[in-house]
Amino acid sequence: MKNKKSILIVLSVMFILNIAMTQVALAEDSPELKAIANDFICNCGCNENLKDCESETCSTSANLKEIIAKMIDDGEPKAEIATFLRTNYGDQLLAAPPKEGFNWMAYATPFILVIAGSIGLTVVLLGWVKRNKASEALIEKDKSDPKSADSSIDDKYKDKLKDDLDDLEW
Repeated sequence: MKNKKSILIVLSVMFILNIAMTQVALAEDSPELKAIANDFICNCGCNENLKDCESETCSTSANLKEIIAKMIDDGEPKAEIATFLRTNYGDQLLAAPPKEGFNWMAYATPFILVIAGSIGLTVVLLGWVKRNKASEALIEKDKSDPKSADSSIDDKYKDKLKDDLDDLEW
């Protein structure tokens, strides 16, 4: 009889533990937990998303997930859970910087650089086109009156040569 009672007690304890473990497993797999954990980084040093960090090998993510699951079970809204984690663990736990203060630069800088690069590229290309048109105009002028361009250059060099020769002492 004693043997049957001890077996019954052991089975009851195992059944209760099984129900408790199932509840923890269900809480860890809940979509609410995954949605909240997706917004945070595990602070064990792996720099993985809290949702993706392996709970079996990382006690930090397991603890954080357990805290989040408990708060979800207590009926806390997502905003309060996020505020709690930011308050206790700091902004370095966030997967993306908050959109406040200087952190706006992290969101605005790529767009500013693309716009500035586009403007710079447009200015450079327009300069090349303008320079090309000026070169074409000179070529057309040379084709229409080849002597005028050459004669002004030749006269300039002839005058320079004459001045240099005059400066020489023979």
